[in-house]
Amino acid sequence: MYSAKEAAEMTGLSTATLRYYEKEQLLPPIERTSQKYRQYSDTDIEWIKMIQCLRMANVPIHSIREYILLLTQG
Repeated sequence: MYSAKEAAEMTGLSTATLRYYEKEQLLPPIERTSQKYRQYSDTDIEWIKMIQCLRMANVPIHSIREYILLLTQG
């Protein structure tokens, strides 16, 4: 598990961007510690990297949200 700072360093994003992605429901629910700090798993990091690829292809956030919804539904 990785802290928000570690996840940001691994992905090259800011912690604010990670929070934004979570708020916009682009990520599955992020686990929290007992102190309510976010903890990112390897799977979460892979989701973030996929979102980054889509953003680099100029896919709008609302389209990414729809795509992720479809992915999570199976």
